[in-house]
This record gives sequence, C-alpha cells and structure tokens, in this order.
Amino acid sequence: MSVVRMLTRLTAVAALRGTTWADDRVFDSDNTPLNQVLTLNAEAKPYIVVYTDADNRAEITGTDLYGVTRELSLVLEIGVASKIEGETGGETIKTPLTDEGMEIALDMVESQAIAALLGDPQSDWAELLKGFVMRVNRMSGQRGASADRDRRWAARQLTLSVT
Repeated sequence: MSVVRMLTRLTAVAALRGTTWADDRVFDSDNTPLNQVLTLNAEAKPYIVVYTDADNRAEITGTDLYGVTRELSLVLEIGVASKIEGETGGETIKTPLTDEGMEIALDMVESQAIAALLGDPQSDWAELLKGFVMRVNRMSGQRGASADRDRRWAARQLTLSVT
C-alpha cells in the first residue's frame, strides 16, 4: 500500500466535496459501474469518483523506494444522467437533458473540479493536496456515453499525471 497514493486520493475527494455541481456526490474508489450509479440516481446531480491508477517510480537506487522520482495518475470519473441546474458566479445555469446539455454539464464540472483541486488557495484540502502533488505533468480526458432503454448518460474520465 502506498501512503502517498491514499493521501492524494483522500485529500482530492475532500477538496472536491461541496465545491462542484456534484456537491457531496464525490467518492473514493467507488467500483459501482458508472452507468448503474447514474441511472439509479433520482437526484439531478453529477457524480465524481476519484481513483489513483498508475504509480510509476523511476531512478531507484538500491532499496530506497521512497526517495525516487514518482509519477502518479490521479483519475476523476465525472458523470451526468439528468438535466443539471447549478450556480456559477452568482448566476444559475440550467443544462437540458440533451447530448449537448450533458456535454456542457461535464465541461462545467470538470472545470470546477480542476479549480477545486489546484486553484483554490482558500481551501485547506486543496492546499494539503498540493503538498502531495508537486507538479501536474500532463492531463488527458476521455469521454463516454450511452443511451440504454430510454435512459441517457454521459461521462468523462480525466487523468492528471502528477509528480
């Protein structure tokens, strides 16, 4: 078990809760398939799951596994399955239950999540996370969606490769 992985994940979850349109629907390593979580959700709120995936360590000398160069993947899965109503900058934004509306909601939650993790100096959790994440080396995203049995959902997996 890696303490750094665990602390990175837990502080990311805490920094995200209540700071995005997902509100308190932010979870640590929830393995429930996203399509099930979203289609069972009666609330009109997005859903975020935080994972730590790839954990690569390089430049190892002997048995010193802790003082090495490390690259960790901090992964956010963001999903929506309903029209969304949220506030941004004091204005209420309503996204319709359309493909375009769900894409806008994903974009907004992704932007809010990045700001909550790395851009809010007022957040104690974000500042603590920055103690584990010294640098973001790259960021990539992948989209997913489905329209099963008259139920639509859209998702995005955002991966931050951090050292």
